[in-house]
Amino acid sequence: MEEKRDIYEKNGNKTKKVIKKHDKLLPGEYVLHTIIILKLKNGNYVMQQRSLNSKYYPGKWDVTGGAVSSGETSDKAAIREVYEELGIKIDNYNITLIGKEILERENNTGEILDIYGCVINLSEKDFKINNFEVNDLKFVSYNEFINNVLYNKSEYFKKILKKFENDNLCIK
Repeated sequence: MEEKRDIYEKNGNKTKKVIKKHDKLLPGEYVLHTIIILKLKNGNYVMQQRSLNSKYYPGKWDVTGGAVSSGETSDKAAIREVYEELGIKIDNYNITLIGKEILERENNTGEILDIYGCVINLSEKDFKINNFEVNDLKFVSYNEFINNVLYNKSEYFKKILKKFENDNLCIK
């Protein structure tokens, strides 16, 4: 069964329209996307290498995230993506919305990106990557993390990462 997505207006209001995940957006249509910054309690960040067969940015080091399905909230989608890609459950952790960004695409379309952050009390051995979506996994310092994941991110995203690093949000 093909995944479906809700359509939003640029201001974040959900319309009543639902499309298949890979359908082309019409002018004025936006979809909801989520990413989550994961930090281990020891201070290292979780960085994943995208599948070498990925349609977008194959082999690049990145953060965990993906499309928000129709009827799903972005926080639940973030939790789902972490489980699907990294094999860990973070349902019992407090994840915090640390940023929201509109990513403009051609033709007056785009994505509404909800950015979450969470510090988790797990060890590196707890992760079991999904090789269909993730090629490899690293646990790295803040500096190595930002030096690798900012290749397709905005200045706003960089500011959000810095704030997350300094605030130590979500520790449970």
